[in-house]
Amino acid sequence: MAHKKKRNAKSGKKSGKSTYEEAISELNEIGVEYCALNDKSGFLRVMDKMGMNSDIMLQERDLQRKADQDIHNKIMLVKSGQYTSPAPYSDGDQSPLNGHALRLLKNQWGGGMDYNALEPSFIHLSDWLRLLFKGNYKAMMSELEKTEDKDIPNRLEHRESLLNVSAIFHVIIGARTLCGDSRAFTRYRKTLGKIEMNHLGCFLKLLELGAKVDAKDVAGYTPLHHCLTKFVNDITFKMATVLLSRGVDPNVQNRFGATPLFEPTMNGQMESIDLLVQYGADPNITDNDNINCNQLARLFPKITSLFMKSSFIRAKAMRKETASDADGSLKKCVHCGKGKDTKRCSGCLVVWYCCADCLRADWVNHKSACKLARTAFIPIKLKTRDGESIWSWDIEKQDLKESVAKGIETPSKKQFTVKVQIPLAASPDDRMLRIILNDEQVTDQELLACHSVTGDLMIYNRDKTCNGYLPPSEPAYASLVENVKAFGLSGVKGFFYATWDEKKGLRVNTTDIQPIETW
Repeated sequence: MAHKKKRNAKSGKKSGKSTYEEAISELNEIGVEYCALNDKSGFLRVMDKMGMNSDIMLQERDLQRKADQDIHNKIMLVKSGQYTSPAPYSDGDQSPLNGHALRLLKNQWGGGMDYNALEPSFIHLSDWLRLLFKGNYKAMMSELEKTEDKDIPNRLEHRESLLNVSAIFHVIIGARTLCGDSRAFTRYRKTLGKIEMNHLGCFLKLLELGAKVDAKDVAGYTPLHHCLTKFVNDITFKMATVLLSRGVDPNVQNRFGATPLFEPTMNGQMESIDLLVQYGADPNITDNDNINCNQLARLFPKITSLFMKSSFIRAKAMRKETASDADGSLKKCVHCGKGKDTKRCSGCLVVWYCCADCLRADWVNHKSACKLARTAFIPIKLKTRDGESIWSWDIEKQDLKESVAKGIETPSKKQFTVKVQIPLAASPDDRMLRIILNDEQVTDQELLACHSVTGDLMIYNRDKTCNGYLPPSEPAYASLVENVKAFGLSGVKGFFYATWDEKKGLRVNTTDIQPIETW
């Protein structure tokens, strides 16, 4: 993040860090309020609070009525025995949804459909479902002992309810309903009273028996999604940790395009976000409405800092994978395969050689490619910010650090790698930070508008002696964006090789993207 030091008219001159931290604190308060509103009021109330168009509000209410009526009709069919499950032992239709179909199913899923293990009139829900929901380990083991080994897989994967969920889901749904302290489920806990519950034990036993951890319900939600809803508690959090440690994909998307990271982000659940980030959750994945978690978190710098950590973790993993594919070295001599004491070809600056002999021996193969690569270096004119204080997040120290941009007049080296970052939705150091620091009044609609701000590419080297912005009008802009989106980290950050010459200025190879760095 970047912020230029300025005088605060109300309180006099302050240090850049002090002003920056005050702004971030205010943004965090906005983020907390938004998450609280979302948690307590639901989608319609959030839309109403943010002044959404009345026609949109009416349309959303109409969709909710249709969703409720459709579920009511289906439940009547289920109760009368006239409903047949389309996928009694599988995930069923998992095609992505958009538009009204998405909103309808999302409304129905959010209401739980017919899933109520404590409702006596729902006789279509089995005793197996109910005992798992209650975390009754002894009863579960008793049922399993009565089941022949060949029938165990079907027992574990049999789907029930309109949610189309199997055994592992029953345990997770029960744990989030009965083991936490959410007011939404108080009546369920009172109905049961004090009973012996061992949801985690049931969960681990099901995994031991081979329950599918990548199963999906009718809306494409996986067990991991179910563990980390806004009703997450200590037990479901432990379940999520177990799933992730067993290699469950933290970036799996449901039929709405949402990963398990979406709901924790919308509800400001830091522990859940941090857990997912540690296992490589990507906040740049967009859902079917073209929204990603980075955009959702722009009003919440604490979450944004966790996403920076995510970027660092994924960069390390990606670099390690690239090195592994190259037999352990990213600087291997292309002729003899030696991985140490190599240097870039002085012509193209793309491939590596260990000595002049290897270069000469390989020249017949490399000559044409070398010639072509030289043409990939395109002159670039950055908009500089010489002398400006830049506040960024230090991943290792988990604190703010200051550096001073020096423009591109005197880079510390003649050849170096630059990081190119595609503009995302506005971040706290962009329009929002300026609004707060200038004490400007901002409406909820303007806060949302900040999500769509895009523009210049940010380009800088490791020591920031080359640092600035590349506007869309520059010839190199389109090529850099195309390559970052195709080959960069999450399609938003990429690294390219650059040269500096007092006469020729800054030139960047916009075609040959370099291995991911961790800075």
